[in-house]
Amino acid sequence: MFDETIKGHIYHMPVPEGPNTEYVFKEVVQASPWSSGPMIFTHLQCTLTKEIGQVCDMGEYFSWMRVPDSDVEYDPDLGTYNL
Repeated sequence: MFDETIKGHIYHMPVPEGPNTEYVFKEVVQASPWSSGPMIFTHLQCTLTKEIGQVCDMGEYFSWMRVPDSDVEYDPDLGTYNL
């Protein structure tokens, strides 16, 4: 419960034809606040591998956002998940 290792998943995704060989999405902990117990929020970090071997950091996807004025969990216009 405290200092426990949280294991995420790794997803290997195919890419469209072109100079790229694979997308790798790694699930990592974004935040783990405490509110009557641990809450674990994860998001995905993406890397793209090119045919020449170059690995590009593509950033974070499906991250949670703190939006106090929102009453919806997911905003399709912004593509954000709200706490």
